[in-house]
Amino acid sequence: MGNWHFVITYTLDYKQWLAAQGYPSPSVQNDNREPTTGDVLRALAAYPSLTVKIQSPYLEASEHDSPYYALLIEGFDWGNESALPRYFAMRGDPRWEVKLTRNLCEQCGQLVIVPDSGESSVILDTQINLEHVADVWLKALQEQDTWESVYGQLYS
Repeated sequence: MGNWHFVITYTLDYKQWLAAQGYPSPSVQNDNREPTTGDVLRALAAYPSLTVKIQSPYLEASEHDSPYYALLIEGFDWGNESALPRYFAMRGDPRWEVKLTRNLCEQCGQLVIVPDSGESSVILDTQINLEHVADVWLKALQEQDTWESVYGQLYS
């Protein structure tokens, strides 16, 4: 996918915004927080099939045998593991985006992937079925109303 996807913390404000739009959503957990540089690096280390290369301001993660990146991440100070990002943006293979974000949920609580294109966001937590969420989200991108499709199937 060519668009950037932003990752944000799932908050009560976001849940209330979704409700105002008429979309169902999960309850907000109390311990949600923004991931640090170290959180992202540790989450990526959980995938030995990825080779990570930092070329500031980007982190590029690619599968060992591929000349193409699986993930391109921007917005972090890659030299400071405790730093919070200026913003958290990524692009690449949407299945890898879901995998990485789901892994970050173990450390950071619920997170939301928000496409810059206006298409539906997706809320992730440690309880989600990765394949199901990725399938619903990718299929919804072909629908007329991606928001209704994603939120109707995943959170109602």
